[in-house]
Amino acid sequence: MLNMSKKSPSIRLNKKKTGEKLRKLNDSSEEFEYLSDSTDNVDFSVLDEIRVKYEELQDDSDSGVHYHIECADYVMEDSNTEISQNKPNKNLELKEWAIRNNVPLNTLTDLLDTLHKIGVNGIASSAGTLLCTNRDTEEISNISCTPKCLSPRQSVKEKVSLDRKVDKAKTQYAEDEEYLDFSTIIPLTSPEQLLIVETQLKEKAAFDAMRRLLLKTKCFKGSVDGVLRSLFSDRLMVHYNLEGRKGKLALLKLKCIDVIFDLFPEYPKEQLFLAIRQSVASSHNRNKQQKHKLKKKSL
Repeated sequence: MLNMSKKSPSIRLNKKKTGEKLRKLNDSSEEFEYLSDSTDNVDFSVLDEIRVKYEELQDDSDSGVHYHIECADYVMEDSNTEISQNKPNKNLELKEWAIRNNVPLNTLTDLLDTLHKIGVNGIASSAGTLLCTNRDTEEISNISCTPKCLSPRQSVKEKVSLDRKVDKAKTQYAEDEEYLDFSTIIPLTSPEQLLIVETQLKEKAAFDAMRRLLLKTKCFKGSVDGVLRSLFSDRLMVHYNLEGRKGKLALLKLKCIDVIFDLFPEYPKEQLFLAIRQSVASSHNRNKQQKHKLKKKSL
């Protein structure tokens, strides 16, 4: 539970009402079904913190709102809360916040998209775009550091520690071009996108970049299924199974799957095959359910 006390009345999160609002905005959107049916894809507790972070960026700190946040709920019930549009560095603030909190790139993209849906304007559309926003190291250090009364020895020690954290954060997110490119297009949704990625993965630098990106997802999701879902959309996975049986294409022929094998060395080969088969079967079932829902809506 996260609490943030300011002077205004309390606003609670409400899953049902938020769902109704998003349905009105996205009546025919498959993407909303994706977000609403599968909470594994979005860390909503992180979303809550991002929303509160934006509220902190309002110009008038005395006109803030007291939020009683329950992390089990989806998004903020009150989508009319105004966010300052005159704050020139709010994307920079969010970028630095994401770095400090080690938010995975694919999750950050999903959260940014959801924030757009609930009325937060003027922010980047994807994690890659957000993290390309520039600020020099000194400014990042100043924002990251909370003012304290320190002895000279403590001050030097804190500065060295902070510099290391900033360097690590900048290295982690200011990655090479391939890394940022991959972060903006996964999960892959079309054969054309997959072909482009497969061509890129023939180069070692691109392969390493994809591995670093999916390693973050592995650390966050913790499973083969979680990593595969971050890499392939159900719309694309419907054309594949592991060995290419029953008229499907073979995942085993893809460089993307080589990255998966590289990410899970702790799995025996047969166990990893089983985990991939289970993930593919789940994806196919979700795709069938989605088609059934759309067919039902059209009747």
